[in-house]
Amino acid sequence: MGQRSIEFGWGAPSFAQQMPALSAEDAATADAFNQAIIRLSVHGLLSGAERDRAIKRTTRWIEDRLKSAARAALQKEEEGR
Repeated sequence: MGQRSIEFGWGAPSFAQQMPALSAEDAATADAFNQAIIRLSVHGLLSGAERDRAIKRTTRWIEDRLKSAARAALQKEEEGR
C-alpha cells in the first residue's frame, strides 16, 4: 500500500473526501476531532506539541478504522466466492 497523507486544519478537505473508504460515521467523527483540535489550538488551550500529539493520535484512529474497513471488505469478498 502506498503512503497517503491526511490533511488537518481549517482548510483541509473533509475526511469523507480525503478517505472515501471511511464510513460516514467515522468520517464525521474525524471531522469533529479536527474541529476540536483547531478550536483548542486557536484559543491557546493546546500547545504546538499537544496539537501534534492529538493529530498523531487522530491519524492512528483513522488508520485503525481504515484497516477494519479493509478487513471487512476482504471478508465479504471471500464469502462471495
